[in-house]
Amino acid sequence: MNIHNQDIDKNKIIESVDVNQFYDKKNKFYNLLTNKYKKKKFPNYLNKLVQIEFDELKEKIHSNNLSDQEFILDSLFQGDIFLVKNVFKKNFLEKVKKHCVNLEMNTLPSFHKVINGVPNFRREINDKNNNRYAIKMVKNSFYFFPWNDDNLNIFVEINKIWGLTKIISGYHNDTFAKNLPENGVVDRLQIVKYPFNVGKAELHQDPIEYQKFFISGYMSKKGIDFENGGVYCLDKNKLKNFDIEKYSNPGDVSFGFGSIIHGVDEPTQPKNINTKIFDPYQGRWWMGLYSMNSDYVIKRHTTSPVNLKSK
Repeated sequence: MNIHNQDIDKNKIIESVDVNQFYDKKNKFYNLLTNKYKKKKFPNYLNKLVQIEFDELKEKIHSNNLSDQEFILDSLFQGDIFLVKNVFKKNFLEKVKKHCVNLEMNTLPSFHKVINGVPNFRREINDKNNNRYAIKMVKNSFYFFPWNDDNLNIFVEINKIWGLTKIISGYHNDTFAKNLPENGVVDRLQIVKYPFNVGKAELHQDPIEYQKFFISGYMSKKGIDFENGGVYCLDKNKLKNFDIEKYSNPGDVSFGFGSIIHGVDEPTQPKNINTKIFDPYQGRWWMGLYSMNSDYVIKRHTTSPVNLKSK
């Protein structure tokens, strides 16, 4: 594994990043969040799954009827997760997979701190090195940043949905999109392949200081590309609920508050797939959209593992 020991420019170190500088004061969601919903608590548990077409979500977000925005926020604060249907086309997902497989076959895994100049890179995270992370996980990850050329215009595609979730958060639709690490908060896309029978992510909550939601893009179909497992959320009885991938198809995207406790169980291989024959496309594919603190920030907000006894 190629580990890059990058020196951090001390002149660019930031103690913390004030989120208030990013809000769009003319945004209707911002005004609702800072008034009607100001005292609302962020949910820890999944309430229900709300399925909605991509175009319908756009209409509600941009609607002149305030009740449409209130419907979205009411639902989210109850602990609902929106499953947005038909966001990405199949050929786009196939191009992304092909690009990642090409990287896996032709480049070494590496690690880079998120500082100015960080390239796109891939990382193999397993039980031997996952103690370096906030939560235990096993996955093959491909990291992309908007200032790098990926030959796919990948951020043009994903910003169509990412921008909508930013508006719901009270931001402009392109907040963070042009930031560099020295600005303290940057957009990062992660494409992940969870290997059969071992890929996983420990139960956790995501920080909500900047990006309010955990946003998942689905690139595999449960029951076809993998049999069981995948993403789950805890319901109010603290039981695992796998409904998201029960109803999702490749090209769909889900989002809910990052405070909802969630994890990933090992995806099991379908009976019709022979894992003895190497196929780099095998596994559960997923994409994660995340606006994160760069490594210049001292008080970084990171994912937190969950101890159910304390909840």
